[in-house]
Order: sequence, then C-alpha cells, then structure tokens
Amino acid sequence: MAFDLLPSLRPRVRHGVVRVHVARKWEFHGGTDDGPITHLDLVLVDEKGNSMYGEIPIEEVERKSPLLEEGGVYVIRRFRVSNAKATFMPMPGNYIIEFTYYTLIEPVVDNAVSIPHLVYHLTPFGDLAQRAGIYSRFTDIIGVLVEVSETKVVHPSGKAVPTITRDITIRDLSYSEMKVTLWGNRASAFTLDGVYDPNEAKPIIVLLVGTLAKNYQGQVYLSANAACRWYFNPEILEANPFYSRYKICFIATHGTAEAEMVCFGDVAGRIVGKPFQQVMRATRPSEDFPPDIAAIVSLRFTFAIVLTDQSFDKPDKSF
Repeated sequence: MAFDLLPSLRPRVRHGVVRVHVARKWEFHGGTDDGPITHLDLVLVDEKGNSMYGEIPIEEVERKSPLLEEGGVYVIRRFRVSNAKATFMPMPGNYIIEFTYYTLIEPVVDNAVSIPHLVYHLTPFGDLAQRAGIYSRFTDIIGVLVEVSETKVVHPSGKAVPTITRDITIRDLSYSEMKVTLWGNRASAFTLDGVYDPNEAKPIIVLLVGTLAKNYQGQVYLSANAACRWYFNPEILEANPFYSRYKICFIATHGTAEAEMVCFGDVAGRIVGKPFQQVMRATRPSEDFPPDIAAIVSLRFTFAIVLTDQSFDKPDKSF
C-alpha cells in the first residue's frame, strides 16, 4: 500500500498512514531524570528522510511505549496531527504527530525496507552563543572528540537530589572547542568502548543531537539530558572534512629526551607547509613516504603541548 510522507500531514488531514523509523525515543520527566514522566517523545523518519516529532501523552505511555523500540520501523495509523510545540522541538517543523487511545502501531519486519536512521540539523559552533537560553529547539553539533572526563556527583541548586555528570569536549574544523555536560543516565551511558583504540591514535568524530545551549558565568556550553544521542564516526557528508585531513606521527627530541607525538589537520598542515591533497598528488607508489613529509625530518619546531587525562593513562606518553 502507499504510505503518506511526513511533509504531507496537516491537522485537517484525516486517516493518515505512515511507515516510519523511530530514530530516537526518550521519556520527558519535566527537566529531571527521576521525576514523574509527563510524556514520551519520538523522532520519526520516513523513507525519503523527512522527519517529524511524535508525542505519546502520559495516559497512553503505558500502553503505547512497549510497542515502539528505538531503531524499529513501524506502520502507524489513527493518529492526530497538531501544531508544533513552542519548546523542546528536536527539528524545525510546523506540525507534530500525537498518539491517542485509538492509534494503531504495526511493526515492519521486512528487511528490504530502507529508511534513514540519522536525523540532525547542525548548528555551527560560532552560532551557539545566539542559541544559549533559547529552548524552542534542541541543538545538534558535529566535531572531533578531544576530551572525556570521569563522572562526578553534583547537587544542582533547585534539584531535590544529587545527580551525576560527565563533561566532554568537542572541536570543530576551525579548532574552536565546546564543552558538553552530560547529565544523569546520559553521563553514565557515555563510553568509548569499541570506539577508541589508544594504539591507533585515530580521531573520533561525534555527531551529538538533542542538546540545549546554555550560558554559565559568561561561558557557553551544551547541556545533554534524556533527549541527547551521539553517533561516533557517522557516515554522513558533514563528517567527511574531518576524515580527509592530515595525521602525522613522529618522534620529537629537544636533546635530552624523546617523546612520541601525533598531530592532525591544520597543525600537521602547518608543519608540512602544503595542503594534504597536494602532498598526496606528488607521491609515487614506489615511495615509502611522501617527499614532502620526509623533508620535515630534522627540522626544528616549537610546539605548545596540551595534556588531557588520557595522556597519563600509559607509561609511554604520546602527545
């Protein structure tokens, strides 16, 4: 049968039937992780990549939530199309899908059904200050993960009980950095297991969605609660510039000691003095190293070294 695409839905359109992928699913507890649930939120995607916010009201959560899994594909009918909310929207849009007592949900088991699973609307780091304190829509960013802190227990003012947090730092292509504070379950769920290999020193690209931009004592940062999701090394066009860049590993000495160093991107480009693409075009298959890379051996440089917590995890330091 033919299914309605999400952009065709309007409040006056009756009897709509959609086939969608549940890209994200989270419970809204009114700003706390342990308060009473007020509604269940969904990000739905159709086969053309169109997305729409869906909401299950509190009186239907117990019945409808077990029927929907994040990552699943479903045919949904007998829903209500309403005007968009004024706050906490995961994407731009004028309308939302509201589940009712009469809404029918049917899982799709056909493996041939292919629907995009990533939904994001990226905000450049330079625009985050303008979004601080504006909660009409969540904020999505992409960058290189440069630091991950341990979890810690905090007791925010106005909260009844303490919670745990974890700070991560993400860097964009212009080397601007942004702190992201993960709260509660999001802080404990964040892990690099299966992603980070200290022997490879590979940059980790992270797409972070569902955050809120805030300002604390003049510093802009991102706050991540239940709506937040992260995707490591995503296969999307916006991630390609982070991959097609320099990575140079070398041993540096100042006469009394040696240290292993790794540099990426613009820093490596300044050392070599030529764009990455030009260096690769000048390289012959028979050469072990590109001539432009080999030419920097024995040259003298001054480096400003930044140490992270991970720098102290190994007896042999790598900077």
